[in-house]
Amino acid sequence: MVEICISVVGEVAAKLAGCLLDPITRQFGYLLNYRRNITDLNQQIHSLHLQKERLQIDAANRPGDQIYPNVQEWLTYAEGIIQNSDDFNEDEKKASKSCFYLKSRYRLSKRAKRDAVEIAAKINEARDFGDRVILLFLSSALRLSKTIRL
Repeated sequence: MVEICISVVGEVAAKLAGCLLDPITRQFGYLLNYRRNITDLNQQIHSLHLQKERLQIDAANRPGDQIYPNVQEWLTYAEGIIQNSDDFNEDEKKASKSCFYLKSRYRLSKRAKRDAVEIAAKINEARDFGDRVILLFLSSALRLSKTIRL
């Protein structure tokens, strides 16, 4: 009878520890992985900047044509993120001087991890654009061909 009680209590304790341990370690992970999360975010921002430049170069190579609306929205998003990264770096500098250092590190690390995942998804979205950056207008091409024939 005692053995059954011990085994039941042991199983309940193991499940309870598993349920409690994961959230706790995740929260402490933001503090312990602070530098890595910030570095990952900065690398993602750099990749985003390179991807933005590639799309702008593709668009500039065909003057007179319009950029697809979804590509234009992506470029606007990328510009906003790049500008916000300056604010983030400024917040990081201020946090190191704060008396609430651990709280600031936790908040910034959590934000950096979340933003890095979001930026990685946006970079993959930009890669899916491929060569479909420019919206060609057939009417302008037809007018040009009519002009050449005359």
